[in-house]
Amino acid sequence: MNSTEFQNHAEKMFPLVSHMGLKVKTLSEKSCILTGSIAENKNHIGTVFGGSLYCFSALSCYGLVWAALSASRMMTGNIVISEGQIKYLSPVKGDFEVSCLAPSENLIKEFVQILFKKGKARLPLTAEVIWNSKKCAVFQGTYVAKREIL
Repeated sequence: MNSTEFQNHAEKMFPLVSHMGLKVKTLSEKSCILTGSIAENKNHIGTVFGGSLYCFSALSCYGLVWAALSASRMMTGNIVISEGQIKYLSPVKGDFEVSCLAPSENLIKEFVQILFKKGKARLPLTAEVIWNSKKCAVFQGTYVAKREIL
């Protein structure tokens, strides 16, 4: 599993991604960092559209879940967001970065164990939008994975 694989997966699963200028900077079970361009995400006042920031944030958390499950050999195609909210703290006026860091190694292990035992698990995650070395938005979401029976 690597950044290129996730980039391809995201573009295949979410067609909008290929139009947003989203790039996967780093991906592991510990973090998912995405970059975005203002050019593809500019709103009517010249800043990054809030909906784009939400999408990038949701995808960075999705990427962390995907990477954590892949690293645990529990890959599933059934990962969804069940709840999400974002707080916009400051306008984003240029190219930006969105990062989701694993909350803790124990929480990730517990998530994977519950998924294995019960077939379904939830994981709360946070992502931050950074522009010009400043935190501009904070996203919080809950992700649900279901084990697929093959």
